[in-house]
Amino acid sequence: MASLGLSDECLARRYRKPGKDCPGTGEMGSGRDRLGDPFAHIGRLEFYTPGGEIGMKAFWRICSAEWKKTQWWLVGVLAMAGPALGVLAGNTVTLQHSGMDDWTSMFAMTVQQYGWLFFPIIVGVFAALVCRYEHVNGGWKHLLALPVSRTHVYLAKGLMVAFCIALCQLALLLFFVAAGQVKGLDGDIPWGMFLQSVSAGWVAALPLAALQLWVSFVWRSFGVPLAINVIFTLPSIFALNSETFAPYYPWAQPVQAMIPAENGMFQIRTETLTFVIISGFLLAAVGGWQHFLRREVTE
Repeated sequence: MASLGLSDECLARRYRKPGKDCPGTGEMGSGRDRLGDPFAHIGRLEFYTPGGEIGMKAFWRICSAEWKKTQWWLVGVLAMAGPALGVLAGNTVTLQHSGMDDWTSMFAMTVQQYGWLFFPIIVGVFAALVCRYEHVNGGWKHLLALPVSRTHVYLAKGLMVAFCIALCQLALLLFFVAAGQVKGLDGDIPWGMFLQSVSAGWVAALPLAALQLWVSFVWRSFGVPLAINVIFTLPSIFALNSETFAPYYPWAQPVQAMIPAENGMFQIRTETLTFVIISGFLLAAVGGWQHFLRREVTE
């Protein structure tokens, strides 16, 4: 805290009693607190306490602030639009998979249409959205000038992206079952297989989410991360048709994880799960975290 020029006693007065300015704080007083700044309620001394109950309280305060900043109406539109388009596209395909019942066959065609294009693009949009607030009007400078842990901020944003992806997968499941009921598919609904499929797709999308979150931290423009994601998403349709590249192309993993094979199991390989999904997630998450810790905020 030496860089802020504030003593511990002064910080205690300021952050425990908002509105009592200390020498050298300037406009860090109650002005923004009264205006309903979403960052205002997280500027507390508890962020300086390592670990323990107080440290977790600090982390959940940051998560609460991230929740309030998120444009949930837009998240809801995206979480419904992508799955709806995927289900609609899947319903237009009449190809039947041998050895599969009607529900499994229609589900396989739906996740093919949804997983190779709509899902990866939406994941990138979610990552860009959670950073949008800070990229506007110097939000990063204001947030990181507060006594907050950068690791907590990074984790909170990552959790928000993961939660948005989960909403998207839940919407896919609900829309598909509703469409199957309307279409009058025969047989019982294989809920276990469907839940396993959407969960596997969520896990397979985490490396993309971590990578896109890193890209969204770097570029202020909303369009740049989106363009990068689209550029790498489109070739996945070709990678899926290649036995050589399909197991190792990150943008092709969500659709591969969701498509059920004829034996009812999933087509993801053990080496793909280990070296592409798990290792890819750790590499992108740790790389983005380290970059965020060392980043100098100038805007």
